[in-house]
Amino acid sequence: MWIFQFIPRMIRDAIYDLVARYRYRWFGRRDARILPIVRGHREPPPKLRDDGPWRRPA
Repeated sequence: MWIFQFIPRMIRDAIYDLVARYRYRWFGRRDARILPIVRGHREPPPKLRDDGPWRRPA
């Protein structure tokens, strides 16, 4: 995206490194992507592993 060219490369790289380091802590880790529900699909969706901080208590 050309709009980010106005931000100095050193700052962009620092932000990228920060997000890359903490992405699983912030967003969790999934074994598979969440797929949209398809009409007429009879199998239940696959179970996903959620290691993120936003999981519900059991």
